[in-house]
Amino acid sequence: MQNYLRGVFKLTIFCLLLISYISISIPLLPMLTLFPNKTRKLCNYLLQAYSKALLLLIGIKVKTNIQSFKIGGELIVCNHLGYLDILVIASRFPTSFVTSLEMKRTAVLGQLCSLAGCVFVNRKNKDNIGHEIQEITEALSAGINVAVFPEATSTNGESVLRFRRPLFQAVIDSQTLCRPMTLNYLKLSGKKVCIQNRDKIFWYGDMTFFDHLWGVFQESSIEVYLDISEQIPVHSRTKSADLAMLTQEIVTKKFEPIFS
Repeated sequence: MQNYLRGVFKLTIFCLLLISYISISIPLLPMLTLFPNKTRKLCNYLLQAYSKALLLLIGIKVKTNIQSFKIGGELIVCNHLGYLDILVIASRFPTSFVTSLEMKRTAVLGQLCSLAGCVFVNRKNKDNIGHEIQEITEALSAGINVAVFPEATSTNGESVLRFRRPLFQAVIDSQTLCRPMTLNYLKLSGKKVCIQNRDKIFWYGDMTFFDHLWGVFQESSIEVYLDISEQIPVHSRTKSADLAMLTQEIVTKKFEPIFS
């Protein structure tokens, strides 16, 4: 009963925050078409503010190896375990996220991604990959942080999947900086994250979003560690395959797999 009442309370506040977020951000949609990068910066700061509020509401406590610093115009690459990853990263840095065209077409989530200034890519059809890379390149060149989950899917926490290389070309073309980050979820309601309870945090496969979110709301707390690695400078001779391999090695080394 206590978990149920906790879930109802959090769901109520979540709905109020959601209505507030949509009301404030909807007027920015036309501006995203006319002035995409300037508007994305506004969307990113708005997302950051609401992400902090949602972390507080859900009870997510984020620990990092670097307490306070700012980054701008960096390609953030990170392992991917579910939608909570976005809140954790966005709460620390104003960021535009790269997500799939399929997500854009998903009810509610798609609209929220658009309002957040996300960059959409079609992972099933590579015909438009050049335009997608150009869009990310322009955002990085404009000083916008762009986060990509190069595994191209969320996982169950047993390993870090191979990093896909195409989108790394954007940081090479913009000659900006690449920043690997690693997410490790440590505790759920005071208990160590393990195979038995990981599905209450990680969102992957054919899990339904709303059922999973309701489960998250019923938990009292989640502890997560965000490891922020040193930035990697790139130049015109850098190869996307090498950069993908290097960042995957860095993230894998710092990731703690869930085996038991």
